[in-house]
Amino acid sequence: MQWMVDSFEGLTPVSTNRISGGFQKVTKFIDGTGSQPDLVAGLFGRSREADQDYYHTSLFLRTNGSATDIYLSNIGFEDSDKKSPISSAIRVGLVVHKAGLDQGITGEYIFAISDKKNPEKQYNTATGREGYVLDSSQKDGTTVPFKPYNSDAYCIYDVDTGTVTLKHESLRLCTVEGTADGKAGTPVQVEIYVWLEGCDEDCTANLCNTTLRNLAVSFAGLGQ
Repeated sequence: MQWMVDSFEGLTPVSTNRISGGFQKVTKFIDGTGSQPDLVAGLFGRSREADQDYYHTSLFLRTNGSATDIYLSNIGFEDSDKKSPISSAIRVGLVVHKAGLDQGITGEYIFAISDKKNPEKQYNTATGREGYVLDSSQKDGTTVPFKPYNSDAYCIYDVDTGTVTLKHESLRLCTVEGTADGKAGTPVQVEIYVWLEGCDEDCTANLCNTTLRNLAVSFAGLGQ
């Protein structure tokens, strides 16, 4: 299964270590000191609704077969400017719910989609360091260490044979299953978030006029 969108435009840098805790963004910059850039983030506020500061949608996964474990097989993308790759600072978040409609959350996972680096990268928060993002439980710009998942957490999907192979770090997102009479079982809701991580060192001014031309999140299932 694949979820795809043609383009992302106008994403405002936001940051979080926990999607369900909400996103924050810079509302004011201050003069940097010492080895900091000339301007650094100084004041933070809660982000606006989805589709303005970040993208948010939901999909539902289900099967009419036996119990099937669901994995990510790929997050594909295309930068509008290869010299200033916005993908270097893009995050994709998945919030997985219990089977059914509007059920509780069983897990949330944040992925970095690219290992590319922005040639103008620099840290732009007053207290942040490499591998730090804004703490969603605080409102004063506090940063916490955070490491997103990457392609190591994908499974391997062979498009020719339909075979799914697990790697050592493949991350199981959820399990879906059909009914005893062969009908589709209760769907599992997966929320997808896409945002520009403002605490990533790659998130600098040269990305302002760049976009992702497309983004595709691919899932694959492996029977138990």
